[in-house]
Amino acid sequence: MTDGYSVWLVIVTCEAMKATAPPPEKTLRRLVRYAEFYRDLAATIIRRCEDVDGKVWVRESDVVAAQGARGVLGQTIQTLDRV
Repeated sequence: MTDGYSVWLVIVTCEAMKATAPPPEKTLRRLVRYAEFYRDLAATIIRRCEDVDGKVWVRESDVVAAQGARGVLGQTIQTLDRV
């Protein structure tokens, strides 16, 4: 991920991928399907200055917090599941 000035390595944990949407799975297909969602989570983590040495960890707790914070997220995930 880059903002034009810095480059970050974004790491999405298996637990985060499983927590994204039912059924719980950790596949490349899921990673690609929800890439924008994970990117947005990574951007939030960077804004909170929680990146470490150019690495951003997207964890299950980040996914759960985002789902709780946005009622729209569930609707977005359901829409993406139909794709």
